[in-house]
Amino acid sequence: MLTIGQTQPINSTKDSSIEGLTPKIYQKTADNVTTVLSSDFVFKECKYQSRLPLHGEIKNFYWIEVEINNETFSSKKQLMKEPVEIKSIEPTDSTTRVVFRDPPNEANFYLVEFVFNPNTADPSVRTEMSNDVLFEGNEEAFIEILEGVHGDYDVRLGQLSANDYLFYTKFNKQVEENQGYEQDSDESGDPSQLFAVPPANLSGNISNLNTNKPILGNFTVLSIDHRQIRLNEQVKAN
Repeated sequence: MLTIGQTQPINSTKDSSIEGLTPKIYQKTADNVTTVLSSDFVFKECKYQSRLPLHGEIKNFYWIEVEINNETFSSKKQLMKEPVEIKSIEPTDSTTRVVFRDPPNEANFYLVEFVFNPNTADPSVRTEMSNDVLFEGNEEAFIEILEGVHGDYDVRLGQLSANDYLFYTKFNKQVEENQGYEQDSDESGDPSQLFAVPPANLSGNISNLNTNKPILGNFTVLSIDHRQIRLNEQVKAN
């Protein structure tokens, strides 16, 4: 899914999404062969979704380009790494650990996503991010969420680039701070409060090729290992 929009004034209620664009996702192989992976997108619910299946390959680079008002915007090339395999899921009444082997001698950045009750009309999602400073090269590395799990759920362990990790860490912190502000405010839920606290300095990976100026946005490539938990039976699905 791609979300492409234009910033609006803080008190604006106008939809920021831009319709009628033709995004292109590029792929570059280890042999330096560049192709368009997809340029066929449908605009639905304010997002762009590829009509073609997007299957990335390990060690290839990927990036996005889109033309808006005769200006071209492009993300930096993102390497698709080897996925890190989930060794086990260890739930308790209060926490749930995702256990894996952290690749040694390199900096790694992770995003763990839990989807609870994924086959219902109202699934809930919990995410956690971590670098490997505390468990570099550990055979039994783990990331945990402070929540026990019951029933069916999906777990995804993805590797991020260093820039992606920094971007989403700051973004999530910004969201959490503003949600906290809204809970104590008489204007709780008011979208105009998005920047109620000083906004984080978000540095993404997309820039205007005509001016070489960065814009607010980020294109992410994830290598994901996926495990489904169904009625206490673990089913592996890459």
